[in-house]
Amino acid sequence: SVLRAAAMFSFIIIAKTFNRYTNIYNTLAASASLLLAINPYLIMDVGFQLSYVAVIGIVYIQPKVNALYEPGNWLTEQVLTITSVSVAAQIATFPLGVYYFHQFPNYFLISNFIVVPLSTVIMYAGIALFLFSKVPFIAGCIAYGFSRSVWLLNAAVKGIEKWPHALISGLSITATETILVYGIIILLLYYFTKKQLR
Repeated sequence: SVLRAAAMFSFIIIAKTFNRYTNIYNTLAASASLLLAINPYLIMDVGFQLSYVAVIGIVYIQPKVNALYEPGNWLTEQVLTITSVSVAAQIATFPLGVYYFHQFPNYFLISNFIVVPLSTVIMYAGIALFLFSKVPFIAGCIAYGFSRSVWLLNAAVKGIEKWPHALISGLSITATETILVYGIIILLLYYFTKKQLR
């Protein structure tokens, strides 16, 4: 996942350095092409597939979900953003999730309200830890906060997994059915975007 994120951001930064317009879909395609040129077998990696499908879903679907409601204040806007990102990622990835793991997480919205803020804290703490690694006292404080955040994230996810009816299990679809489900999702998105019944 770090390799994929680094590849994506590197392409965006290179384009901005040369004052080029960056189309996020071209950036994703370029980063995927580079990684596949290095290791073609990545195309069969579940993490690779889920990462790129999730990002495409977030980039395309999230703004449309976000536009359905105009928030009145900062807190409502943050809640709406996390909700729309969660819904967009879930719409994009659930067919692959069902195909590979034969299950669907019922509490994905609740868990993402914990995961998204904590993962942001963890990311910034990790960067800060790298920057202040030569200052022992500051690095120790940051490391403590970092480790507690990771612990809390894992504990929260494991706790939600134990809730009743956390998962719909035993789902099974074939590769052809997965492609058909994606076809239906794309057609529905096209319909709601263009508002043309035909």
